[in-house]
Amino acid sequence: MNLRSLFFVLLFAVSSSACAGSFHAGLRVSEDVNAEETGLPGYPGATIVENRHGDNDSAKVQIGFGEYGLKVVVAKLRSDDSMEKIAAFYREQLAQYGAVLDCSGPQTDKPRERKSKALTCEGDRPEKRGLLFKAGRKSDQYLVAIKPKGSGSEFSLVHVQVNGIDW
Repeated sequence: MNLRSLFFVLLFAVSSSACAGSFHAGLRVSEDVNAEETGLPGYPGATIVENRHGDNDSAKVQIGFGEYGLKVVVAKLRSDDSMEKIAAFYREQLAQYGAVLDCSGPQTDKPRERKSKALTCEGDRPEKRGLLFKAGRKSDQYLVAIKPKGSGSEFSLVHVQVNGIDW
């Protein structure tokens, strides 16, 4: 199922649920996203990645179900710089949100309690030959995924927030 189909399924589910009593629900989708909306700065000189059809691959999705909310913001960028240089920049930026996890190598996460708010790599892996970093809390996390692309790098900045989202 492609991303647009998933959005329509979610929209139908949300609109069906919204009719029940005083329950409130909503869905917002925007493809006009810049790096800063992820909570991380844009990498100097990087440009937004466009797909074959000239659309950018960045998006912001906000879903609300009563008291529950989910917000995912993704900005996909490209730079002529190496993965290592981009990684060093974003490790420093991620540090403002707490300990930076490197999910690129062998995982040593210990099992945690279900109710723990601690962030782990928990099965998250980078693309082949790529790097993946995370920071924040389980309910408010920031991710940077970097992969080699031609003579430079392509990378995604992601912010995932659960509950208490700002519309």
